[in-house]
Amino acid sequence: MGGDEVTMPRVLLALAVAATWALAGWSWPDLPPRFPVHFDARGNPDGWAAKSALAWFALPGLGTVIAALLGLGLPAWIVAMARSNSPWLNVPNKKAFAALPEDARVRAVAGPVQWLIVLAIALQALFAWIVYGGARVASGEWRTLPSWPSWLLVAAVVVCATAQAFFGARAIRREVERAR
Repeated sequence: MGGDEVTMPRVLLALAVAATWALAGWSWPDLPPRFPVHFDARGNPDGWAAKSALAWFALPGLGTVIAALLGLGLPAWIVAMARSNSPWLNVPNKKAFAALPEDARVRAVAGPVQWLIVLAIALQALFAWIVYGGARVASGEWRTLPSWPSWLLVAAVVVCATAQAFFGARAIRREVERAR
């Protein structure tokens, strides 16, 4: 597996990015002259900005950049480093990993690369929630951004990052054992 194939996680990531932009675009015309740009841990708005396209669309823009890096750039780079046996690729059991043939090194990083994309989806969902909730708070429909969805999405990000590390180590161990 290379780092540039179209996979279901990448399709879901593209849909999540599109949904975040759609939410931001849908909310834009109804935004008041001031809207919240930051919330405390309880969901209370504690930072505000004047209505401008730059301020409102900054979060979807940041989400798009992160999605491109985690969903395309970093996976392709990791696979390329695995192929070339780069000393810059930081993996568990580096010496045994480096001794693997190219196809085994690529297989070893394939699963963890998919977890990076799932991590990007979780982050995109968090950004979409903040855009949606920020618009609701700005309009006065909500007083606060309900914090439980935010914390649930933060937990999903942590779980994805942990799974990426766990499954990465496991995949390398499996390939090393297979090569023996």
